[in-house]
Amino acid sequence: MTLTNDEKHQVYSVLKAKLKIALQQGFYLEALLLEYAIIEDRLSSVLRSANLSYLQSDGKETFIKQKIKKIRNAEISKRFPIYSRIPSELLSALEEWIAIRNELVHKSCSRLYNNEEVKKCAFEGEELVRRVSNVARNIKNTKEKAKSG
Repeated sequence: MTLTNDEKHQVYSVLKAKLKIALQQGFYLEALLLEYAIIEDRLSSVLRSANLSYLQSDGKETFIKQKIKKIRNAEISKRFPIYSRIPSELLSALEEWIAIRNELVHKSCSRLYNNEEVKKCAFEGEELVRRVSNVARNIKNTKEKAKSG
């Protein structure tokens, strides 16, 4: 189901409000879930803006690591100048954050829970959400200006 721009805006407003509440109230695992979902969607937007597929052959979305790899490969090849707005450092920070987040979430039953570690990851994720959202918005705006100009 494809959302209209207005619906998408409503979804983001709700998710960002939930994220803010989760961080304020100490629901850090919930924050990690929301951050991951937002980042993954924003990476899909970046790929869509560059006319690169973010879908697998069965029509399902590729995983977040494959999206980052596709973006990094397009950046390296310089085939898409639009990607010059995505700092390699941001892609590396995303990869590091995802690895830590996955460890915290997927192995939460087989390790001692460390609230400070989860909290740190949640607040780092919040910053990455902001940065990736800004990049996706800038790329989309650049593409729209190029179309109309």
